[in-house]
Amino acid sequence: MVYTSLEQRAAQGYLDLFPPFIPDGQAPVSVSEQKEFYDRMEKLYRLAYGEPQLFVPTLHEDDTPPPLYSGVSDPKREIQNHMKKFCKSVDSMVMQMYLMGANKEFKLDRRQKVILSRLEIADFTKLPPAWVWMAEKEHLERFQTPSRFAHCCFRDDYI
Repeated sequence: MVYTSLEQRAAQGYLDLFPPFIPDGQAPVSVSEQKEFYDRMEKLYRLAYGEPQLFVPTLHEDDTPPPLYSGVSDPKREIQNHMKKFCKSVDSMVMQMYLMGANKEFKLDRRQKVILSRLEIADFTKLPPAWVWMAEKEHLERFQTPSRFAHCCFRDDYI
């Protein structure tokens, strides 16, 4: 593939790992509400790919990252650092979305507010029911990241 930036290359991983929509027919929220949440999360990752400048202030020319076990002195190490910074920004956005849904303390920066507006979320206190449900069913003590939330794993037997 041809990428316009390192950040777009990193964003491709989020799209590649995003699973197909498999709703939970027994959930306390409807299948259409689950689909709405799924579509919103997919839109987040498509925004990261299509407009990576929403997530980081500077885009970097595309290049291949260093090999997995390259040395600290590898000149391509900087490429990996730029990609990690971008992924950290996307992951931070997902974490803030999770905290919002779980009704926990969250702090949005200017970039995150812009991203949420692009996801058509204006009132941070009135979130869609499936968003809240997914945040409440997440078990962060196991993973420390909201992976079920981030990947829309509605059914308990999905992972």
